[in-house]
Amino acid sequence: MRYNILSSKLTNCHYKGSRPRVWAKQEINRPEFNLVNEDIQGSGPRMLHIGLNKPEYNLSNEDIEGTKAQIFKFVTKREPSNPLNPVYKLPSFTIVPPEVPRFIRDGMQIDDIEGSKPILKKKFAPRDTLNCFDI
Repeated sequence: MRYNILSSKLTNCHYKGSRPRVWAKQEINRPEFNLVNEDIQGSGPRMLHIGLNKPEYNLSNEDIEGTKAQIFKFVTKREPSNPLNPVYKLPSFTIVPPEVPRFIRDGMQIDDIEGSKPILKKKFAPRDTLNCFDI
């Protein structure tokens, strides 16, 4: 047995009995009509839904104008400029000073409510413990 070493297919198909036997019906190109009743009208199921000649827009947005990409139509509002020396129109703004809120009252002071202050204890003067007059 000789074979080409450079061959990418190394098969044993040239040995007798190494391939399965091919029957005659596979070799002859003829239609098989056993158990087929497609030539009899009404012997098979009908189509469940008959198609209508109208476009289907369910699950698509093709009927809404402007939702598809416009490949060949490019519209820009920018003015042409020199790419080596571009001029950009930057957004402008004016500074608005914040309004100072007017003072109505202090919500943390409750001195005007009677009994809202703690009662101050009387403070007595401390004793003089370092005097030595009685000696």
